[in-house]
Amino acid sequence: MTDDEINTAIAAECGWTEIRQDQDWGWLGKPPGQPSKSWPVMHYSDDLNAMHEAERVLKEPDLYAVQLAQVCGRDNFLFHATALQRAKAFLRTLGKWME
Repeated sequence: MTDDEINTAIAAECGWTEIRQDQDWGWLGKPPGQPSKSWPVMHYSDDLNAMHEAERVLKEPDLYAVQLAQVCGRDNFLFHATALQRAKAFLRTLGKWME
């Protein structure tokens, strides 16, 4: 998946609506609780803070931990996972990851 695909997929799972590409601003959407204005979609694939927020919506954190371990490999500590690794594990947990 491309970074744009990852970011829009995670945004949708986090409750963002009306996600669209804007020629000047990149990807825009309406986050939960912001019905009247569009905002730039968070860059989940390269922002650990954004992934921290996304991880809060997961209903199966144990499955996420298993997916994250698989993405990181045996020799890496999970708490050193990059935003991209967390994003991949997040989408794999929800069955939304596309190779």
